[in-house]
Amino acid sequence: MVYRQRKRNVLAGVSLALIILIIIGIISYRTIHKNQQEVSWQKQTYDNLESIKAFQANINGAETGSRGYVITGDSSYLFAFDKYKISNDSILAKLIDRTKNNQIEQASYKDLQQLSNKRFGRLALVQQTASKEGFKNAQYLINQGIGKRLMDSINIITNNIVAKERASLQSMEESSAKTARIVFFTIIAGTLISVGLIIAMFFLLVEQISRTQKSEQNIRKAKEAEEILSDKLLQQNTQLQEFAYIISHNLKAPVNNLNALLDMHLTKENPADREFVFQKIEAESRNLKSILNQLLEALKVKQNVNKRKEKISFEEVFFRVKELLSQQITELDARLNADFSKAPYINYPRPYLENIFLNLLSNALKHHQPGRKPTIKIETENEKGIIVLKIQDNGQGINLDKYGYRIFSLNKSPLENNNKESGISLFMTKTQVEALGGEIKAESEPGEGTTFIVYFNTSKS
Repeated sequence: MVYRQRKRNVLAGVSLALIILIIIGIISYRTIHKNQQEVSWQKQTYDNLESIKAFQANINGAETGSRGYVITGDSSYLFAFDKYKISNDSILAKLIDRTKNNQIEQASYKDLQQLSNKRFGRLALVQQTASKEGFKNAQYLINQGIGKRLMDSINIITNNIVAKERASLQSMEESSAKTARIVFFTIIAGTLISVGLIIAMFFLLVEQISRTQKSEQNIRKAKEAEEILSDKLLQQNTQLQEFAYIISHNLKAPVNNLNALLDMHLTKENPADREFVFQKIEAESRNLKSILNQLLEALKVKQNVNKRKEKISFEEVFFRVKELLSQQITELDARLNADFSKAPYINYPRPYLENIFLNLLSNALKHHQPGRKPTIKIETENEKGIIVLKIQDNGQGINLDKYGYRIFSLNKSPLENNNKESGISLFMTKTQVEALGGEIKAESEPGEGTTFIVYFNTSKS
């Protein structure tokens, strides 16, 4: 009865954790969708402001040209008049169409359209009068002030529209920032609760296994008391939605395996079979512990994105790491060729850069092609302000079409027939690079070697 109750508690806890993660995913999706709409509205607002700016420039240009013609009689001033008129007609037509779902805003643009037509009509009348009746009569029309009153009305409407558009833009930006903060803290809280539940359920499983084992040992009197499994709990304060996915993806299978093994353990009647299953449970528990520790390391990297940066010499870091790997380099008679002339320095956290060099160089040495002397080429480049590090080897190479998805995966090796090897070094390298806004990718051919390319983001302070 106690076991069944504990099992129900475990299943309820795991289910609740998964439900929380699903809810976080739904909230994130809805927020992203809402933000996309707000971005679209913001873009339209920016477009409207640019259109109003172009409208004002056109009408001012037309008025300047018309006055220049009246004053000087030079017809070249009228060259762009028709172009300004056509351009403004097009701008106002687009603005009216964009605001078809907002009748109040659309009414302002229709008023502006009417005033624009009147103003261009007045300018055309002045030009015709100057051409047919003389410039004095045209000057008389100008002095009547009708054109100025039209321009004053146009300026009032455009200023009101600009003010409303800017207020709307500010409101949308504030709303987006507020929504982002709410979702961020929701994701943090939900993730921490989910992790807490999963860890608590893990403790319940470990406790139940220990109790069952002790009971069997007491009945058979054949074995000494087994050590109670203990794990250092992962205490995390995550800031990224991506970490929630990593947790659900990497812990779901081990927890399910432990639950299945526990069921199997209680159904076996043969002591030898039960001992065999318990050994499997122990192995799965150690695997779960390893995954938790690796995720903790990744979390520490993500939390330390503001680690102090300093100006570092690539050559200095290279020689330091080369010294650390000197025994492997000597044993393999490896040749390392480094050229940092195109980008000798970088502003970056020193521990991260040293770890990136160490992981990539040790990976190249580790996966050398048997029977071939390892040759590793290290170079840096500056591609339009972006510092790029390339590490190329002539090792075993990787079938990217078949195993490319494993290269930076946790607990997976991209090499064929090497599934047991942990991929933690490349996983951590990718985590460190991306934590600071950079990118890492690989190019490889089986039997020809691999090139890792790191694009550093040095813009973050």
